[in-house]
Amino acid sequence: MKGLRTIAILLAAAFFFAGCEGIWGNRDKVKKLDKVLILYQAGFNDLSPELQGDVTELRQGTLPAKGDNCAILIVNHYPTYDHSTGRPQYGTKTRPSILRLYKDKKGQPVLDTLTRLGEDELLTKKEIMARSLNYIASTFKSDHYGLILASHGTGWLPAGYYATPYNYKLATAGGKRSAAKAVFPTGAVPYVEPEPMPGPKVRTFGEEIYYEGSSKLTYEMDLKDLPAALPFHFDYILMDACLMGCVEVAYELKDKCDLLGFSPTEILSDGLVYTKIASRLLKSGDPDIKGVMDDYYDCYAAQSGDYQSACFTLIDCKKLDALAQACRSVFETYREAIGKVNPSTVQPLFRSYHHWFYDLKDILDKSGAEASSVQSALNQCVTYEVHTKAFMPSSGGFVFNTYCGLSMYLPCNGSDYLDEYYKTLAWNKATSLVR
Repeated sequence: MKGLRTIAILLAAAFFFAGCEGIWGNRDKVKKLDKVLILYQAGFNDLSPELQGDVTELRQGTLPAKGDNCAILIVNHYPTYDHSTGRPQYGTKTRPSILRLYKDKKGQPVLDTLTRLGEDELLTKKEIMARSLNYIASTFKSDHYGLILASHGTGWLPAGYYATPYNYKLATAGGKRSAAKAVFPTGAVPYVEPEPMPGPKVRTFGEEIYYEGSSKLTYEMDLKDLPAALPFHFDYILMDACLMGCVEVAYELKDKCDLLGFSPTEILSDGLVYTKIASRLLKSGDPDIKGVMDDYYDCYAAQSGDYQSACFTLIDCKKLDALAQACRSVFETYREAIGKVNPSTVQPLFRSYHHWFYDLKDILDKSGAEASSVQSALNQCVTYEVHTKAFMPSSGGFVFNTYCGLSMYLPCNGSDYLDEYYKTLAWNKATSLVR
């Protein structure tokens, strides 16, 4: 797939970085940059070779020079290991790094290590993400930051739930029910090898795996922690991770960026087309996010079989409050009908038994709700979307019979544990989907 994903850059660097001026003669006197692109890869997991491949592809594309008025910063475990081979084991830790990618005077790519974090500092911890991003913002000042988050992803689900839902139960204390799980002192949960699923490998935001003593643990960032991990506002956030394109994630991040791009479905492990990322997002004028989405769609639409699978949505975050208001009214009026929806009739956006992601509008349609107000709000909120005709149909997937651009939880096909957890999410507080 890597060879299929590598697409030549057709436009010259001079066009995209016209007007850049030299500013790095003295690192102690940093002037404000026009644009900064940050690639944040939480990759101490089995995606490490694909995430390294993303950096390789980024190096092959159009890059700014060191003295240009824009910059590319990467946060990852570099150099890292190919964990898909099992060697070295996850007990061998690497120190995360913050790197700058640019071209030298001969036009060759340079990956410059700016600083390294400690061995025990996990990129899925909100404090480490915030510290890394603050370092970048203080060193590369700009009014325009863009962020790509790349790792495994499991939508709005609580950490660990996707792999082992049977380990999560309700707890009762003082007559009150709450969603509770056994937590290790480190804040991690036991790692469980994912059940093999047919078809191409996917990037199923944030998972890092370590051995601590004899225990293999996984560290995942809870969705509710992600806003606190983002210490400043972004022009856009793109999520190169599975299942993040749900309304619950969008609403949690609505105040952290202007535009949010993500996939309501899984993403094949090769992810976005990184050879074109810099030319799209650092060009003069507004970043071409729709172009990034078209590159992604075109790449996978040209494949065959289950590799012909792609889906991506762009959200205007300023329109999410209007969507929440419309949904709250419809949920209140049609609560009983929504609770009786037959899940098998609703457009799925998941594979196999991971039945926590359905098309938002189709949930309402199948309930018989009069939801024109929701459709109108979606028309304003979802500014662009691309999807193939089907998603991994031979590997437990589905055909797109309808698609509104966002997934949502269907409580009647969830669990008591998820219901209690769901009540803590910003989306539910705004809409009262689950009471």
